[in-house]
Amino acid sequence: MANHENCHHDHDHDHNHECCGGHNHHEEEYPVIHLDLEDGESLDCIVYATFDFNGKSYIALVPEDDMEEEEGLLLYEYEELDDDEIDLKLIDEEDFDSVADEFERQFPIEEE
Repeated sequence: MANHENCHHDHDHDHNHECCGGHNHHEEEYPVIHLDLEDGESLDCIVYATFDFNGKSYIALVPEDDMEEEEGLLLYEYEELDDDEIDLKLIDEEDFDSVADEFERQFPIEEE
């Protein structure tokens, strides 16, 4: 799983959608978050899932271009702000493996 640099984002969707995992997503059915990365690049990501773990909220994003590849999955801690906005935070390095394991437990990927 990849983890990107700290980012800023814009979105105009309902970010509370939770995915059951294990199936193909269609871009028009799932919320999209636009990430502005620190290196000046931008990335549109589909919200794959949200979940809570150890008292924190996490979001799993998949770049639109990588929808069929599990390696493109991005995990962030997130916090809901006012005005239907969320703040994405990098997951601490020492916590990342346990968060990734919890994501895989809650949203198992079905092999075809």
